[in-house]
Amino acid sequence: RASEQLAHLLGIDTETLAIPMSAVERVVYLNEASIESMGEAEVFTLLGETVPLIRVDDLLGIGRPASKRPDSCYVTVVRLGDKRIGLALDRMRGQREVVIKSLGSLLTEFPLIAGSTLLGDRCVLILNPTEIAASLTKPRARVASPVHAAASSKRRALLVDDDAITRLALRRIFEQAGLEVYEAADGVEGLALAQGNTFHIVSTDVVMPRMDGYELTRRLRALPALQRTPILMITSKDLEVDRRAGFEAGVDHYVTKPFERGELLQLVEEVLS
Repeated sequence: RASEQLAHLLGIDTETLAIPMSAVERVVYLNEASIESMGEAEVFTLLGETVPLIRVDDLLGIGRPASKRPDSCYVTVVRLGDKRIGLALDRMRGQREVVIKSLGSLLTEFPLIAGSTLLGDRCVLILNPTEIAASLTKPRARVASPVHAAASSKRRALLVDDDAITRLALRRIFEQAGLEVYEAADGVEGLALAQGNTFHIVSTDVVMPRMDGYELTRRLRALPALQRTPILMITSKDLEVDRRAGFEAGVDHYVTKPFERGELLQLVEEVLS
């Protein structure tokens, strides 16, 4: 069910996320020298209070090394009851009235995500501040990497999407189908991987920097090894003209977001059977 809310837009690296404004108390700007370690946790001081700091890229498994973080950050201070937490982000991108939609079963393993909204052609995920606060008392989930030792016996999937969270969710589906997953953040990276590896299935978004999914699909179909490889286009673009453009480019299946996790897994298994 969709609902309208005022949301605060946040930036991590190239990703855009949002959080309901109703949960935001204030935004502060910190340099790394203002952040202290307390055991395995990080904290900062706000108005004389020690506040836990959460690196959102770590929390969501975006996988960015600490060396690639900027030397300062914006911190969205969230107040839940009598507790405060700080969410460390790279940038603030203002406020926007957004329509929040459920993601169905796409991210059932990620309660930290409350839903999604569309900003232009981009699907932006909405953070769930209550679950984020609760995560402080739970063991941190680790994202498993593909088992490369068994690569020779596994079929391979190429997953191309510029949204890191979507890639994470899709990767788990493809791995559940028994595939070794190679990831690319845009069409240029995806094409480079396709030129140097053998793939049994490809999944691509449409709107991506440098090379969109339509152009990527056309170029993949021009490669002899991929002329008959199943290509799935998974995107938030749901107009008939978009769907038609995907099939004209050469995709076999056009799937719109949000979608049901079980249905996509079934489709992948059917395509590979």
